[in-house]
Amino acid sequence: MCLGMNGPGKGFRVALDSNLNHRKGIFAADLMDLKTKTTQRFKLRGKPEKLKVLLEDGTEIDDEDYLESVPAQSRIVVVTDVREKTVPLHHAENLFDHFLSLVRWNGGVDTVYQEVLQFMREDFTNKYSQISKRLKSRDKLGEKTKLSRREEDPDWFQDLSTGAKTKEEFMFRNSQSRIRGYLSRADSQLKETKLTKKEGEMLTFVLDHFRCQLKKNGFHGQFFHRASDSLDRICDEDGLFKCEGRYAESSCSYVSECGDSSEVHEINPYSSREARILFSTWNLDHVIERSRSIVPSIIEAAKLAAKSQKHRQINVDYFYSLMFTRTNLRLVHIVCHDKQEHATAKCDKKMYFK
Repeated sequence: MCLGMNGPGKGFRVALDSNLNHRKGIFAADLMDLKTKTTQRFKLRGKPEKLKVLLEDGTEIDDEDYLESVPAQSRIVVVTDVREKTVPLHHAENLFDHFLSLVRWNGGVDTVYQEVLQFMREDFTNKYSQISKRLKSRDKLGEKTKLSRREEDPDWFQDLSTGAKTKEEFMFRNSQSRIRGYLSRADSQLKETKLTKKEGEMLTFVLDHFRCQLKKNGFHGQFFHRASDSLDRICDEDGLFKCEGRYAESSCSYVSECGDSSEVHEINPYSSREARILFSTWNLDHVIERSRSIVPSIIEAAKLAAKSQKHRQINVDYFYSLMFTRTNLRLVHIVCHDKQEHATAKCDKKMYFK
């Protein structure tokens, strides 16, 4: 079994999403301790476990390993009520700032997808054109795209609470965060299921295997790291990402209504702060869906194995590949992220067991 190393704790500067200017210094030993002390210090009602903890760039902190990687004295935003989350648009000076506000201040909240998608659907062609041109104008001739270190391009790191010294290091952690999120949500979904003792032990084995493999594979941070091996990264060597299309398509089929070739679904988050923030709306989409197919199939496999009179070993490598690897993950623009059920993509029952 893989065991994490937990230190004595560290201090953070914590603010609530309802008042970002009011901060309190909180020392916490782990994520639950941070939530509990935030509840106490800010005199919040409700259960601490219901709180969402975010970095200022909107990245959700939802497991202990990721919290360990966050530097001491980082600025943390705690979302107290997802249902009543509002977006502070009073600073938005133009369309692009409006869009960035939606993304930044809803970063770890489930409602961001619908809000941004609705925003983009209304007069989409015109809005996407404006955003695309604004991004391109920020980095003419790629002058800043190739820069890497914080001191070379300080604007890129603006508002980031991170110890990352280079763009590549930050993007590596960004990819890791998304993969950790998949593990955390799968863990939560599995724990919500009523199981027998034997079934529970099997699922614990599966999750332990997932954690060990993820640690061995660096939580697949190489997906977004432009200096990684070309077989491991999703972008090119300059950091350009291209949409891979809806789950049932072989590639992105988006075509601008006006036929402008510059309005394709591609983005380079290494080019500017705005592009980095905008990239958070791009999804690593499970072709075979995590919540609708992979997790239920793992549960089904555990139940079948528990009932079987002969020993049946769950094929954890198969489920790992579907949950965390490029075997089943494709990067898609928010418009190409199909949130409806992927009816034609399901787990193969023949692969449940070794």
